[in-house]
Amino acid sequence: MKFLFVLLPVLLSVSVCSGKYLVSSEKIYHYKTEEVEYELNDWDWRTDSMNLNPVQAFKIVYNTIDVFGEPTIASGAILIPNKACNTMPLVALQHGTSFSSRNAPSNGYELGEGLFFAGNGYITVMADYLGMGVNEGIHPYHHWQSQATACIDLIRAAREFLKDSTNFLDNGQLFLAGYSQGGHASMSIHKYIQENKLETEFNIVASAPMAGAYDMSDSQFGQVFSDQQAYITAPYIPFLFAGYQLVYGNLYNDYNEFYKQPFADSIQHYVTTGTYEYEDWSNILNETYRDFMQDSVIDNFKNNPNHSVNVAARKNDIIDWAPQQPVKILYCASDIVVFPQNSIVAEKKMKALGAKDVEAIDLNPEGD
Repeated sequence: MKFLFVLLPVLLSVSVCSGKYLVSSEKIYHYKTEEVEYELNDWDWRTDSMNLNPVQAFKIVYNTIDVFGEPTIASGAILIPNKACNTMPLVALQHGTSFSSRNAPSNGYELGEGLFFAGNGYITVMADYLGMGVNEGIHPYHHWQSQATACIDLIRAAREFLKDSTNFLDNGQLFLAGYSQGGHASMSIHKYIQENKLETEFNIVASAPMAGAYDMSDSQFGQVFSDQQAYITAPYIPFLFAGYQLVYGNLYNDYNEFYKQPFADSIQHYVTTGTYEYEDWSNILNETYRDFMQDSVIDNFKNNPNHSVNVAARKNDIIDWAPQQPVKILYCASDIVVFPQNSIVAEKKMKALGAKDVEAIDLNPEGD
């Protein structure tokens, strides 16, 4: 995944705010139209048919809640098109897996995706998630509720920022999109808004979650922990378990219970430090999961549906609801990291529960 090096002038301006959600804002960068076009071309997007706008990017620090419902602060980015009309639709764009807490949208990472929407006229917000950006501690990876609340509260803070500090407002139309972990997060936001009856505040027009592990406990786990193949992105496993241990507190008492040495010490150090890149994780976990996980743990949760690992995964399945707005679940049939069955099962389950406009779309049968 490419990321964007911004922060050329690192912080152009800083303002401290007093909104209910908004804590502070910092201008990251002002993209001229030709710079937006350059960045999109660098992502292999064709821009010849786009009527692009210049874009201002800001870092937002805001109030939200942690995984236990306690107050905390988090951060994210807002990208605002500079265009003649002062009201625009809003896109909440959720980024994919990042192992380092520094590699967050508010620090200039992943903004190329945001420029696609902002350059084409959408106010775009990108949450860092908990445990990333300014929020300290372990990242609760694939925890559906905290992904949802972190993103929803960013939208609230962004609206305060728009009203108090700019000449622009969102027009009340909300679109959701995200890839990989961002797909799971986008589906989480949509579900959370509907289940908590927040539709008046958040008028979701449509959502497009992409390549997400929506059926974590079955479609994803079933192939990740298959003995028939080696899962090629092994670092995702301890990263996920560390997040679930943070939230539920019952997966293990000590890293040695779950992992063999010397992996246990390395995993604990990487998790608690939170600044190591995926490549660093790969260097210490270039084996299959059976090489670094305790055999007894693997056998226990593979044979016991009520093992704490399986219970945690089921709590973060997000297919047991019927969206009331259109949902396009995008995937590629040859994905060997987040398996296509997640999307297929999600469509089937949601339709069975009464969803009228949910469609799983295979964009490329040969795509990984």
